[in-house]
Amino acid sequence: MTGTKTSLFLRNLEALVHVPENVSSEEPNMEEILVVPPTLSPEEKIRRVEKASRNLPMGFAVRSHMKKKMNNSCAHFPSMYDLHYNNMYWQTVETSNGKFHLYGAYYDNRTLEPDRPVVRMTAIINRVGEFAQTNCQIWFEDLEKPVFSEASRVLVWYKEWGHYNNHDLNPYIITCKIPASHRGLVPQAVSLVERPCDYATNLLKVIYNLPENGQKEGFAVCVKGSEFYTGDATVRIIEWLELHFAMGANKVFYYDFGMNRRLAKTMEYYTKKGLVEVIPLTLPDEQPNIPGLVYKYLDAKFKYQHEVIPYNDCYYRNIYRYRYTVHADPDEIIIPRNANSWHELMDIIVKKSKKDKVLYTSYSAPHTFYMDEMLPPEGHFKDIPKYLHIMQHAYRSANYTPPGASIKCFHDTERALGLHNHFPIHCLGGKYNCRSYFISTEDAQMQHYRRTCQGFVQNCYETYKKNTVLDPTAWKFKDQVIAGVNRTLAALNYFRNYPL
Repeated sequence: MTGTKTSLFLRNLEALVHVPENVSSEEPNMEEILVVPPTLSPEEKIRRVEKASRNLPMGFAVRSHMKKKMNNSCAHFPSMYDLHYNNMYWQTVETSNGKFHLYGAYYDNRTLEPDRPVVRMTAIINRVGEFAQTNCQIWFEDLEKPVFSEASRVLVWYKEWGHYNNHDLNPYIITCKIPASHRGLVPQAVSLVERPCDYATNLLKVIYNLPENGQKEGFAVCVKGSEFYTGDATVRIIEWLELHFAMGANKVFYYDFGMNRRLAKTMEYYTKKGLVEVIPLTLPDEQPNIPGLVYKYLDAKFKYQHEVIPYNDCYYRNIYRYRYTVHADPDEIIIPRNANSWHELMDIIVKKSKKDKVLYTSYSAPHTFYMDEMLPPEGHFKDIPKYLHIMQHAYRSANYTPPGASIKCFHDTERALGLHNHFPIHCLGGKYNCRSYFISTEDAQMQHYRRTCQGFVQNCYETYKKNTVLDPTAWKFKDQVIAGVNRTLAALNYFRNYPL
């Protein structure tokens, strides 16, 4: 290298490493530049625990620990560290004849309840028929002593459906009457015990969700515990959600056994918009809770009893916030045939039902299949994006399933006590008030998008696959759904293979 070139090289090198006079060449103090998150306040810590557990009255427990009891030898307020937790979202009590898995507790002051107000609990119990009598310890904010109440229960299942043996896990609604002396107070928590003075192994937060603006909204959609951990149905679920919102659903409550990252990202998007709430769910007792295995287990073991718990939890959480709950799977949707929204549909249906002079608890839509293979001769409809499964499937079975079979309902939030997937089993006002109004096929239908019939359906091909008809009832919402789906796909960068 010549002298001139060497001199130029050194000057350029000096410029590269030159440190301005006002900048220190010393190593920075890492503690000074480290971003340290702010310390959480005690209130925020409590809020996060309550959000994670959903049924634990953490704030109330902190305020009440070592302060509440009936007397020195009876019904001490349980410590959070002495409760019997099970699979994250359950609490248990072992009695002399039966083990109770408790999921949620709810304040029920509806006018049709003759003993109102009461506290309800959703529970899975490994007994049927006769088993141990239990009692409720009902805890209030400003009272040192609990109130005792004998618990009653109803099985939300019919023995004719099977699994009606001791040691089978079955769904129940447990009721605790609030004594007349305390009817002006809303309890904060409840414990279930065998004997009133027992030290409780459970403490459930009593849910009392009032509407934000003082008025009930129209429709909450409740989705049973679902699992999309290994398979991806994200685009289909986006379409399903957008169709519900187009028809007038106010919010979807989605119970989750596990989902893949793509669907989780989608649900977070709708959650931020206030349209979806995702509720994590597990199975109680010794059942598997491994993502990817849960649904295979439920299907193999015919564990349909477990679907009852999230449906009733969703119902009771929303009895004051919505006029109706609609319980549906992610492949089912009730479509109005002539009305342009669920609001219009229910105005028509309720008016028709009043002619019967019967107090209806639910309004059930007839069931029909829209199967995967039921497509136009061309294979798809050219004016509809191919990725829209519901809109592309406009052919249905020519036959509806028999009346009452595989129906789904609009459930009146003033009247049900215990709901099965398809209809109410127990209602306020007695069993003779537990009636469903059968919606005419002229007014609405429950469209079921499946690959084939359920396993229990006989002669599937001859009865449902052989003859089809074009019935694009859902197309009245087509433009709104296409716009909504595309807006979501664009917002989440799902039109290309973007990394999540």
